[in-house]
Amino acid sequence: MFKIKNKNQLLIPIGFIILLSSILIASNISEHLEEGLKIVPYYLHLPLQVGIPFLLFVVTLIRNRLKTKHRMKNG
Repeated sequence: MFKIKNKNQLLIPIGFIILLSSILIASNISEHLEEGLKIVPYYLHLPLQVGIPFLLFVVTLIRNRLKTKHRMKNG
């Protein structure tokens, strides 16, 4: 996709970004737990578990309707 020959070259930079962001977001375990229990369910779980599947369902419905209209027109 990004025309990268050796994907292992990305491991260290991405790992460093994840480490840095985890330290900046929560400096101790109590902040980490608070973030995980109060913020993550709304900003991460809802979009990934409800929003994206709903959008995929809508896209599938639209594509199926377009296919049937195309078949009826050509058939």
